[in-house]
Amino acid sequence: MSDALNKLKALINKSNTKYGIENISKAYLFLKEPLKNTKIIHVAGTNGKGSVCYKVAKSLSLSGYKVGLFSSPHISSIRERIMVDFSLISSCEFESELNALFEALKPLKVDLSFFEIITLLSCVFFHKRAVDFAVIEVGLGGRLDATNVLPSDISVITSIGYDHQHLLGSSLDQIAGEKAGIIKQNIPVVVGPKALYSVIFKKAKELSAPLYKIDKNFIMYDEENQSIAKQVLSLLKTSSFISDESINGGLSQRPKCRLEVYDRKEMVKEFPNFPKKIIFDVAHNIDGLKRLKQSLDEKLSNNKYVIVLGISKDKDIAFFCSYLETFAKEIHLATSSHPRLADLDAISNKFSKDIPVHRHESFFKAMQDITKKENEFVLVLGSFYFMHEVKKALNIESESDKFNFNELLPKP
Repeated sequence: MSDALNKLKALINKSNTKYGIENISKAYLFLKEPLKNTKIIHVAGTNGKGSVCYKVAKSLSLSGYKVGLFSSPHISSIRERIMVDFSLISSCEFESELNALFEALKPLKVDLSFFEIITLLSCVFFHKRAVDFAVIEVGLGGRLDATNVLPSDISVITSIGYDHQHLLGSSLDQIAGEKAGIIKQNIPVVVGPKALYSVIFKKAKELSAPLYKIDKNFIMYDEENQSIAKQVLSLLKTSSFISDESINGGLSQRPKCRLEVYDRKEMVKEFPNFPKKIIFDVAHNIDGLKRLKQSLDEKLSNNKYVIVLGISKDKDIAFFCSYLETFAKEIHLATSSHPRLADLDAISNKFSKDIPVHRHESFFKAMQDITKKENEFVLVLGSFYFMHEVKKALNIESESDKFNFNELLPKP
């Protein structure tokens, strides 16, 4: 592993790095504000922000613009976080640009976190590639998120729900206030129907930020994300050519593991009795889970699912499991090496005795067990952090890295 990657790895469990933007602000200015001349769409929200970013970026790319997309977390490769025109930064570029960034920042002598370094890396890479637009997904919250050092041409708040309360606050108003921290003076802000909070409206008014709200109720979660993205693109159309065909094409796209469906015919030979469909979705909080259930009810006639489950330690596991019991036929859990995931006892103990819970030594063993009998639908559900393992078990993983996947993800 290169020196640059070792330095990045050393930041993963560094606990004394303060959550805030003071240090990264200094670093961004020291690097001469690499994205100061780039049009930026900045997207926050409890749920939906990754999908909205993807749809907006895809529409712009289809219209012929060079588009940088910064998102997190990743599924299979850390390089998924930094893309230009939907091509991942290459392994060589990632390492060389990372090394150059560490060297450039040496004289500054400030402590930066893992996420702050990745954020800065995306900025300098997008600058080097001379992107026309940068679509930037907030990592956590908004006000104190590393991405909030960037200027923006449009701010977006997709939704407000309970998540990361230990950092963002225990009430929805507090959480909304943190998300509203991305609103900038005189910069338009698009607000989704699950983010219509007075604290956001108040912040927009204080900063004279034109506010565009989506207040229609949607059954399908993807339709809600499409509507938010369409409003963003409508605002961009006032100063940039974006064809209706490109917008329609981009809005129809979804990132990986958002109601991502694999049919039986696509499955590997090791699983001859594979279910009719397997669905991957990273619904990882209560609001996301409820919206997923609505989408499944609308999209599929099935009402009970075999579920392969992974949940992060910091989630409300008891509530999550209780809600799952309303549409789960059986639950499959597997041992994972990922440090962010709750262990099997922490999850299985939260289910009632009314639902079968199967424990496995690996996700490959879980899939073998599931496919011993005919199942129509299997739902792979929960954290980003185990999707890679399930896809690897099924031999359908996407881009991967030569360095260890789990080692390059922050622990709690």
